[in-house]
This record gives sequence, C-alpha cells and structure tokens, in this order.
Amino acid sequence: MSKFTTLTVVIFFLFLSSCKKEDPKPASPIANLEFSVYDFRALGDSVIIDAPTPSTLILKSNNTWALDLGGAKSSGTYTWTPTTNQQANVKFTILEWTNYTANQVVSNKLKSAMLAVTSCGYSLNTPSFANFLDLTYQGTNFPYLRSNRR
Repeated sequence: MSKFTTLTVVIFFLFLSSCKKEDPKPASPIANLEFSVYDFRALGDSVIIDAPTPSTLILKSNNTWALDLGGAKSSGTYTWTPTTNQQANVKFTILEWTNYTANQVVSNKLKSAMLAVTSCGYSLNTPSFANFLDLTYQGTNFPYLRSNRR
C-alpha cells in the first residue's frame, strides 16, 4: 500500500505542476512618472483644448491613476497591454471625478477624452511623453490626451 500511496502523491503533484499558471500582467514602463497634460480633444469634438495649468497625470504601478487638474483631484484604474515597442492598449476607468470648477466644460470634455482613449504611445527618451488616443475612431477628429513628463 505504501508504493501505491507514493505513486498517487507523485502523480498528483505532477498534475498540479503541469497546470497552466497565469502570466503576470506587464507593468507600464511609464508607471509612477509625473506627466503634465497639455492638450486634449473630447469624443465627437473638433476643438483642441489646452489643459489648465498646473495639471499632473500619474499612472501608478498598481494600475491606478491620479489626475490633479489645478487642484481638482480625480482617480481611477487603468488596464495596460503592451502591443509594440513603446505602444500599448490602455483603458481608463474613473472611480472618482472632481470637476475643475474654473471651467466645467473643460472638465467634462477631459473626462470624455479619458474614457474614449484605447491606446498609448510613449517615449522615455528626452523629451519624455505619453500620448493617449482612440485608435478605433473612424473620423478625423479622434479623441486624444497629450502629455509631457514633468
């Protein structure tokens, strides 16, 4: 009976070790860096809007983001899936949005742009930047959000 038990235990552990393990999600190479938002275009809009200053966007390594738009602080989560060199699919989810009281229209349009973006192109070379845009948009006035590293 001892050989049978040993054989059963060995087979069981072989079975467990052969199970597919989840691949760890790749971290964003621009995580934990501060970027200044300098302009954006909202979904369905043709106007490019200069972002209020100061403005800071940080994608954190735990897949959360924080935006400080002239003291109006907002936050949420994001997904990051690398596609090619210095590009990734990205999607923002807003958990808390504080309106930019100096200009409610700008606040709403920035919120719209953040929710619409599907991709990020970035550079860690000087000057560093992160540009978020919607690659699925079929028109010429696609929504985007451009930023430079602070």
